[in-house]
Amino acid sequence: MDARIANARDAEPASLITPAHVAEMAQLVESGALTDRLARRSSPW
Repeated sequence: MDARIANARDAEPASLITPAHVAEMAQLVESGALTDRLARRSSPW
């Protein structure tokens, strides 16, 4: 998600992702199920 989505939801961008989301993304990259490049494209930051 990006700032536009956060604004539409009247939320802070940082509040839209949790440490659990980051950990799940890291696990997918480490397991090879998700490439680092795709992980960056799908992340809001």
